[in-house]
Amino acid sequence: MGSEIQLRAATLDDIRTVFAWRNDPYIRARSSHPDYVVTWDEHRRWFNETLQDDKRLIFIVTLQEQPIGQVRFDRIDAARSIISVYVLSQFTGAGYGVDAIRRGCKAAVEAWGEQTIIACVRAENRAGSSGFRKAGFVQSEPSELCPKEHDEFHLVARRSSCGEKG
Repeated sequence: MGSEIQLRAATLDDIRTVFAWRNDPYIRARSSHPDYVVTWDEHRRWFNETLQDDKRLIFIVTLQEQPIGQVRFDRIDAARSIISVYVLSQFTGAGYGVDAIRRGCKAAVEAWGEQTIIACVRAENRAGSSGFRKAGFVQSEPSELCPKEHDEFHLVARRSSCGEKG
């Protein structure tokens, strides 16, 4: 079940793995820009900047120490951040994505304190929407933060209740 996964901070050693994932057809089909293939040079520049940026957190999702996905947070301001998450296709449907969202939100709160975390999910990505709902996110009115044809979800993340419904 989902409790078997762990998160670890991404390192430069993960650069090729994350590059392969970003261009994986399954993951691209669910991304905000499904037709865009990232080049190695673009990715290398982005990944290096990401690891050094204090307004970005990136974690590798592992299952029995095997990398199976990633969770990333981009800080908008002191009170808000945007989450991006995926697990590889063969690991979907087992609760790992929901657990990764919850664990990632807790890590973001530990790093940045209480905040509203925003998820932008392609409207046709029902599994993604379901995962965020199961992790305690609530669908909200669309804003300028998410691209068109995306649903927007929010979670007010606190140390005591991150990702828990109720």
